[in-house]
Amino acid sequence: MKTFEIIISGRVQRVGYRYFCFKVAERLGIKGYVENLLNGKVRIIITGEEEEKNLFIEELKKGPVFARVDYMDVDEIKLRKFSSFSIK
Repeated sequence: MKTFEIIISGRVQRVGYRYFCFKVAERLGIKGYVENLLNGKVRIIITGEEEEKNLFIEELKKGPVFARVDYMDVDEIKLRKFSSFSIK
């Protein structure tokens, strides 16, 4: 298990992006959370296996219909434990 911080920029606020992340994480069994940042980006903290993380990221690149992902930064961070995936 590893924990990753994912920062996404583009048109990712006010387009259902957090809910989209929630549904994908739920489907893949990924734990963590997603939140909007004041600078217009979205931050996602996830804990899961490497393969699950890669599948999750591929889905995040697509996003919901009205979203546009311009840039994604993924960094491994200190291991954190979550019991579910939530929207903040």
